[in-house]
Amino acid sequence: MRLCPLLFAVIASLPARADRKREPPIVPPPAALDVSKILDQFDVYHDGRGHYFLSLPWDRTRKTRDKERLFYGDGKVFYRQPVTGFSRLDRSRREYGIRDPRCSLIGLSHLKLHGDKVAFTCDKRTTALRLLEQDKAAPLLGKAKFFDIYWSRTPHALARDEDGVYYYVDRLRSDDMVDRERRGFRLFRGRLGQLKRLRMRNLVADTRGEIFATDRGELRLLLDKDPKNLGAVWIENKARTRLIWVPIASYQTRRLVYRDLGVYAGIKLHLPADDL
Repeated sequence: MRLCPLLFAVIASLPARADRKREPPIVPPPAALDVSKILDQFDVYHDGRGHYFLSLPWDRTRKTRDKERLFYGDGKVFYRQPVTGFSRLDRSRREYGIRDPRCSLIGLSHLKLHGDKVAFTCDKRTTALRLLEQDKAAPLLGKAKFFDIYWSRTPHALARDEDGVYYYVDRLRSDDMVDRERRGFRLFRGRLGQLKRLRMRNLVADTRGEIFATDRGELRLLLDKDPKNLGAVWIENKARTRLIWVPIASYQTRRLVYRDLGVYAGIKLHLPADDL
């Protein structure tokens, strides 16, 4: 018996299985920001190829809040940048340090505004920028959307075995001092540049350590007040492999994570170094 086209259309329109869980987004959508009160005060700098920086002029960067109002985007959407350093050298010169673990200089990229010489630098890459004329800047900003800092994931732990197989855990960054260590954990395993995410079945975290249970095995992170006693163990089919703990706090390790592990390969962090 032949099925009529209408029946085919009904079957095709049925929703996917309800029991199939959707993967959560890598990062939660950042909050929209209202900058309408200061929109006409931004200086707009660009590279001529569709990449824009927004900063407030020298006399508006005395307050901490105004110093942190540095935006980067494509002209349609702008994200606030994680400013971790700021210098007002004189009325014509100021510099911003933007947190980006992919950049080798202690995990920072730099935007330098030295009079007419404006440039963005990450590692040995330097991009010259120029001021956008006001008659062009106003209509561009009037249609743009503004959001808070986009990238909210942060490295949590890194270890490897003697054969070079890495075990990496990241989580969502949070200002909550109570729950910040228990949000959005992900576990990856593999050789350099080839780490794959493992689906977690359970998470145990207490004062003695953390256990990340997966379909493949368990990663146990052992904690201690003495940093020398930190350790990690991978347990698979009752076989225990003692791992070498890699300190996650150093900028060298974070650069390894972002540039060499491959976990974030191809993912836009919505930072200037994505493009420049």
